[in-house]
Amino acid sequence: MVTAALSLALTAYVATILHRLETFEPKFNRTDYTHVVVAGAWRLPNKTLSATFARRVDRGDELAQQFNATLVFTGGLGDSRAAKKYSTYGGPTLYEDKSRTTLQNAIETARVAPDATSILVVSSPYHLGRCLVYFQRAFPNSVVDVAAALPDKRNDGSCGRFFEGFYWAKTCVLGLPYAGSIRELGAWAKNILQGHLSLRGDAIDFLKRLDLKKKGVT
Repeated sequence: MVTAALSLALTAYVATILHRLETFEPKFNRTDYTHVVVAGAWRLPNKTLSATFARRVDRGDELAQQFNATLVFTGGLGDSRAAKKYSTYGGPTLYEDKSRTTLQNAIETARVAPDATSILVVSSPYHLGRCLVYFQRAFPNSVVDVAAALPDKRNDGSCGRFFEGFYWAKTCVLGLPYAGSIRELGAWAKNILQGHLSLRGDAIDFLKRLDLKKKGVT
């Protein structure tokens, strides 16, 4: 009986975390961001942006226009250049084309934009926690906030493309409800084990930002 109750409580806790990760919408703390950074994502086998990536760029365009900021695209293997080409923003832009991970996104952004004083990082809601931690480390003397792009959706047009390589599975699965958040929990666990993140500091601090207690989880 006790085991069942504990299992239900743990399930409720994890379910709440997944929901909050999926719908996390932090508030902006400033009106004078100098740089808006688009966190990289994946492209489809035909080299066009996945729907997830396109939504991040669209949100980046919108916010860079709103704050009259420099727009920075991240991602190696040509991803950032493809995002820059897709973007409709008419203001100043930068890109870095060396990063392959979120941590590297932050490090390489600091390399190409060392003068950034107030930064707004745009990504999918579930990804914002790691973005916040890593960009704060890469820019210790700057203000760093995060902004949510539209959440992923189930069908971005790639689910039926079985013969265009394995990316169809990645984009299809991550469009399922909470799939992105489940993957993100795994990424947190991996990074904690590798020593890039800490449980007591980074993870717990971010969970507090999710306001879990307001959702009835203690």
